[in-house]
Amino acid sequence: MARPSSRDSLIRATLETIILELVTINQRMPVIGLRVSQARERTGLAGLLSPALEEIDDVDECVSTISEQVTAALALLKE
Repeated sequence: MARPSSRDSLIRATLETIILELVTINQRMPVIGLRVSQARERTGLAGLLSPALEEIDDVDECVSTISEQVTAALALLKE
């Protein structure tokens, strides 16, 4: 098996850093959603905060898509 080039190693390290940041986002987004949901219920600002919760769901989907793409790119580097 060929040794990875320094370019491939740099790309892999960058992608692994991105994955770690995405994991952090995935861990924090549910808590943020919960806080917004609680604020909506406690303040009566449903008209303002309900769209924010929908946007949080959109961000979660985007983060999942990015995670899948980065994971696929890492897999290609391993080939």
